Amino acid sequence: MLVPLSWSVARRLARRDIGVDAIALVAMAGALALGEYLAGAVVALMLVGGSALEASASRRARRELRALLERMPRIGSGDVRPNRR
Repeated sequence: MLVPLSWSVARRLARRDIGVDAIALVAMAGALALGEYLAGAVVALMLVGGSALEASASRRARRELRALLERMPRIGSGDVRPNRR
C-alpha cells in the first residue's frame, strides 16, 4: 500500500495539492521506520476506510441527483408570478 500511495502523493504534490494522503504516507513511513507496524496498519486501515466511505457517499449523491433531475419538469409554463400585470 505504501508504494502506490507514494506515487499518488508525488503526483498530487507536483500539482501543489497536499491532502490527507500525504499525512497518511508520512505517518505510515514513520511507523514502519520506528518498527510500529500495528500503528502503520491502523493508519492504512483508516485511509482505506475513509476512501471507501467517500466513494460510497459520492455514489449515493450521484444517484440522488439523478433521481432529482428525472423529476424535473421538462416544459416550462411561462410566467409563474401571481397576478402580474
